[in-house]
Amino acid sequence: MLIDEVIKLFGYFKINFGTKFKEEEWGKDRMRIWAVALTELQITPREFSEALKKVRHLSWQPTTPADFLALGRQASNKYPDSYIAYIQAANRNYLHPVAHETAKRIGTRRLETEPEFATLKIWNEVYKTVCTEHAQDSAKFNQNLAQIERSKQNDMKVLEAPKTSLEEQSALSNKYINLIRKSL
Repeated sequence: MLIDEVIKLFGYFKINFGTKFKEEEWGKDRMRIWAVALTELQITPREFSEALKKVRHLSWQPTTPADFLALGRQASNKYPDSYIAYIQAANRNYLHPVAHETAKRIGTRRLETEPEFATLKIWNEVYKTVCTEHAQDSAKFNQNLAQIERSKQNDMKVLEAPKTSLEEQSALSNKYINLIRKSL
């Protein structure tokens, strides 16, 4: 139950932050508010644990549930940076299944063709949502892994295809230009 975890967390705040922790300001009502807020923010047990680890290195306790949750989500470096994932996805290179899912939700064609100022804000919002969904249930993203692998294999086939030299391309072009001239 989350309220039990928040009670333990506040106990940790009291021990770790000593005189900085004002017990009268961090009573039962605040614990309930934190428990409700963290539930509404859909904190996962892993995020809670990661945030708690991160708090141990701070000189001051987080003052809001959102700040605490942000620590848990930042501590998890299992997702690529949003901007880097955006740039790569716009070039159809998906660094992680969440980047692929975000691109699908926005539209891969839209990411490729519209300017950054038009799509980056949308990307950041959708990417954050998709990362949260993935943190809660990564199993539903397994299909994205297969699609990403197929895409990479197709890209490799294109890259490994035999190349025609510029001289060969020029000779071929001249041949067809001459055929067109003769037919006119």
